[in-house]
Amino acid sequence: APLMNYAVMPEATASASGESSSGSITVADRARDGNTDGNWRHGSVARMGLEVNGWWELDLGQVKEISHLHIWNRTDCCGDQLAPYYVFVSDQPFQSKDLSATRDQSGVSEYYFTSSPSPTQRVEVHDAGRYVRIQLAGANYLNLAEVEVFGETVGPANGLTFMAYEGAWEAMPDFDAIHTTRTGTTKGFDLSV
Repeated sequence: APLMNYAVMPEATASASGESSSGSITVADRARDGNTDGNWRHGSVARMGLEVNGWWELDLGQVKEISHLHIWNRTDCCGDQLAPYYVFVSDQPFQSKDLSATRDQSGVSEYYFTSSPSPTQRVEVHDAGRYVRIQLAGANYLNLAEVEVFGETVGPANGLTFMAYEGAWEAMPDFDAIHTTRTGTTKGFDLSV
């Protein structure tokens, strides 16, 4: 079955320690915008301030079967700041932002990394989860270019947004300049093969 990045789905929400906003996009959302560009100046890196055990968290909106994660690091500088760190996955909300309490929480899967992603780290999960947290183990700046949460799409899929266009093109058209024939949100659209 095809893999889907749950982090970019509309029902997913991100939050982070020391978060501020920039217009309508929160800093935390930059790490789930579908853009793995690690250059902070390009506007897609979630960067939190200097903190002890700073964290970034994702709520997928519902429990999903998670295959693996990809954690993308900042690449223009400061890549070594994302180490050491933990990745936590749970089907229940995290009860605390405290690192020790999260490690001790029942039902939380824990993955520990002593070196920073260069530029990416794959984390094998193969378990159900709704909540994903990246948390530093120490004092530093937390920089994340992207966090991808992959799982298989099986059965009915609800809430996928689509746009349909008519016609045939010899080259990729400018979709902003042509009119859609149908838009909507799927309900019970079966993606299984």
